[in-house]
Amino acid sequence: MLFAQDSSVSASNYKPDENGKEALPDSVKTAIFRKHNVSQKKYEETILYYNENQERWMDFFNKTIVYLDSLKKEGGK
Repeated sequence: MLFAQDSSVSASNYKPDENGKEALPDSVKTAIFRKHNVSQKKYEETILYYNENQERWMDFFNKTIVYLDSLKKEGGK
């Protein structure tokens, strides 16, 4: 979900959320949750968990970068 939000900030299908920030349409969120077998509630709980400690986010993003780099390397074969 975070990747979808960050990679599509300039997309025309974005709408402001209740705080005026850009947000994915509900249909896109639902499709992402369904694809990855995750509920809205579980997603929100996970975000709260990571927000409790900045180091959790740092670890998450470091692992994400390593994972994405591995996908690039596999795609180059």
